[in-house]
Amino acid sequence: MDRKKIDNYQVALIKELNESILKKVSDIREKIILATGSARSDYLQILTMVDDDLDDVLLNWETRAYTSKLFMNEEDMIDEDDD
Repeated sequence: MDRKKIDNYQVALIKELNESILKKVSDIREKIILATGSARSDYLQILTMVDDDLDDVLLNWETRAYTSKLFMNEEDMIDEDDD
């Protein structure tokens, strides 16, 4: 796969993931504002779980976590590891 195709694929994937994440955040926000979901005890459990999961996401957020290795073939990764 040539570099231009890889770049286009990355841009498309980033856009799709951004939209998906923002949609989910919006849905969560709406559910919190409207206090929709389940019975009160279940709602508290859901909020606790979401809060914990979001803490994990923010604590583990690292821009270098995903590199171009996602878009390299196996042979390229083996060669790079030999350096």
